[in-house]
Amino acid sequence: MARRTSLPTLRTQGGEIVASVIGDAPLIVFIAGMPRSGSTFTFNIVRELLERRGRVHHEPHYSILSVLERSENADHLIVKAHSADPMTLRLLSVGAAKVVCSFRRPEDAIASRMEAFDLTLKQSIEDMSSWLSMFRSLPASTLFLDFEEIQNHPVRTAIRIAREVCPGFVVTEAARLARKYSKKKLKLPLMR
Repeated sequence: MARRTSLPTLRTQGGEIVASVIGDAPLIVFIAGMPRSGSTFTFNIVRELLERRGRVHHEPHYSILSVLERSENADHLIVKAHSADPMTLRLLSVGAAKVVCSFRRPEDAIASRMEAFDLTLKQSIEDMSSWLSMFRSLPASTLFLDFEEIQNHPVRTAIRIAREVCPGFVVTEAARLARKYSKKKLKLPLMR
């Protein structure tokens, strides 16, 4: 079977979405993480894994179709968002993209957003409400990642992500990426 070198065409046909992906490439991955739950770690692992397997276009955006229009000659597409438009949710429901979703206790995420971005409680709750609306619509095939697992077992988490998006990955590759992007590593003081 020949390997495709461009992203699939996504179009509507009689109200239905037609998407065809051959084998494990090309890939569209939607990172649907709860705010302040490790979604950036997840994004970085997915991005580096796919960059080793072709050209990647990535954007933070609520619409897969909007990002797809700007992806030019990319082999893979990564969209990271904390909310999604109705067409993106429909694409996810028919399996047009792999979905990876990090989460944590909502009260911890709200408190973390308030502290990190100097938000009010009301602003933080509104942001969380938007994410919860999207979360309710994610397909059963979504890979769910608990923040505690990401934080305490980054290598195991990276291996789970790699299994989902890159069949044929090498465990040492996932482990290296986990060490590179783990929260502990990123928070080390700079040595001069």
